[in-house]
Amino acid sequence: MGDQKYLVAKEGQALLINDRNKAHVIRALLDQGYSEDLWHILAQNNSSLATRLALSQIQLDQQEAIKRFEASLTSHADDEAYWQEFFQTHPWMWQTAFSAAVFFLCGEAYLGGKMPVGRQGKGGVATDFLFADDSTKSFAVVEIKTPKGGLVGSLYRGEDGTGYDNELYAMHPHLSGDIVQVRNQITVAIEDFQSVLGKSEHEINRVQPKGLLVIGSTAQLGQRKKDSFNQFRHALHSLTVITFDELLKRLKLLFCRENQSIRPEVSSLLPQVGIEDDIPF
Repeated sequence: MGDQKYLVAKEGQALLINDRNKAHVIRALLDQGYSEDLWHILAQNNSSLATRLALSQIQLDQQEAIKRFEASLTSHADDEAYWQEFFQTHPWMWQTAFSAAVFFLCGEAYLGGKMPVGRQGKGGVATDFLFADDSTKSFAVVEIKTPKGGLVGSLYRGEDGTGYDNELYAMHPHLSGDIVQVRNQITVAIEDFQSVLGKSEHEINRVQPKGLLVIGSTAQLGQRKKDSFNQFRHALHSLTVITFDELLKRLKLLFCRENQSIRPEVSSLLPQVGIEDDIPF
């Protein structure tokens, strides 16, 4: 009933696309393997839209990675191998952990120290990830543990749970050992720099190397234990200790709130991720 309009065309020579069927047509083309052709046409005819779409996808991927990070704090709280693979897949997350811009070099990097024992040597030192400072070009080593890694040990002074200023805690043996491990990585890398890192990574130097240790979570620490932990790590030189929950907070701050404010046309596509109140340092 009513007036109707029809298009007559030879099969394969014309395709009518309107507001009602355009989503179906585009999806059909993508399913048939024309996604690359569509992208090239879009980039040639509307490069601005193509750029916005690409940025939108990057943001969506980042959001999904951050959501997976948060869920994994519980599901993989004591699985170091999982976190090694996770950060290998998402090295961009480390930008939030350093105080300066860095660029990713490689994961599981050999630093030196092997003794001439057997065909492969023995006693070598390696780090989980290797970075370089973008401004100084000096190397930076990253050692990751797990969200369950120990931070604070037994009571050292005062009475437990009083909240008084003299309530102090020693650091957990795991934390102390991990810091020594990172320090040793830096020392060995400097000593063998010419024959190892300097030979394979020609654009970096050993002038002011840095170390980063990712371990534990502050979520279960009371205020006085947090205070003791902060007093300890803030006294460290050229070595940063950051916890998994703190790294998550930084990721949410930089890749959720800030990106949405810069590109409001994209923010409506992104799921909202909550941000906790404070960043410890």
